[in-house]
Amino acid sequence: MLKGVQFHLKVYTKCSNYASETCPCILAEAGHCIVCSMCRGEDYCDCYDTLTYCIYQELKNNGGKSKDQHNIIRCEIVHEKMINEIYKHLRLKVPRHVVDLLKMPGSFVFIRKNENAYYDVPISVFLTDMENETIDLIVKIIGVKTEEFKSLKKGDNLYLRGPYHNGILGIKDLSRLKGSKAAVICKGIGFIPSLGVIKTLCRDDNEVTVYLDYGTFSEELMDAFISKCNVNIREISVCDEKGNLTEEMKSVLVNETGNGCKLIHFGLSDYLLKKSVSFVKDHSSSMMISNNNNAHMCCGEGICGSCAVDKDVNTIVHLCKEQIDPYDYITMI
Repeated sequence: MLKGVQFHLKVYTKCSNYASETCPCILAEAGHCIVCSMCRGEDYCDCYDTLTYCIYQELKNNGGKSKDQHNIIRCEIVHEKMINEIYKHLRLKVPRHVVDLLKMPGSFVFIRKNENAYYDVPISVFLTDMENETIDLIVKIIGVKTEEFKSLKKGDNLYLRGPYHNGILGIKDLSRLKGSKAAVICKGIGFIPSLGVIKTLCRDDNEVTVYLDYGTFSEELMDAFISKCNVNIREISVCDEKGNLTEEMKSVLVNETGNGCKLIHFGLSDYLLKKSVSFVKDHSSSMMISNNNNAHMCCGEGICGSCAVDKDVNTIVHLCKEQIDPYDYITMI
């Protein structure tokens, strides 16, 4: 692992796994590396967007094999609470080095209650605590896989696989924005993975305004999260009952595109994201955007195809690993 520079190496390339402790991964071993043309069998190098880490050389040094991939960690639950019938708050005790790797915005893990790998569920990490070596997750109870989390109690164990880092698209612009204006627009649980975005923007001396539609999420819990962010919070209604953007939402987008705002982050469903970004494009051709990655993920390694989308007739994008332009993302969903 490259100490001290790993974060910057990763966020400025199109693969969120680049230069991490698991790079080169199975894709490189199989000849399908997202970044390296040499690993894909070409006779030329086109890694113009990398810095000092050569995936091809690392693969050769490792005997042509991928490095050890994400280990399964048995974690103790140190806090749990059913927020309502839909959402459950879990705090897990994890190794310190894993907590450190999960501080990056867009970090997520796969969790399951037992050793059955088919029950892996991808969950965003919204809070990390280095001092106590814990991470916080919010699980939405919506089906067979997540239903079994309802009965979990303090002291029980979960199996965790990770860390993964592609839960936010547009990380490149997000990480470079400093001393500017930015807006974050979220609805419901989309606020949870956006917390890391808010913290990153504030850390880099940006003036951040957060627009929040509580949706069906717990206002009490949301307010507790908001208290951790020293930002302006404005409550809005993003859409009406038919799913159309409200006049209030349109007004916010018009105002933000005209008041010197450089970047808008969207913590919305793909349906609302598409409508919102299309509206932004009509009013600003230079606005940078980032958004929550809403892809349906299963393996997290770019292998199973559950998160794969066609960028064009010759290009398949693995959304669990691959950073793409958010404007391109909305054309593929």
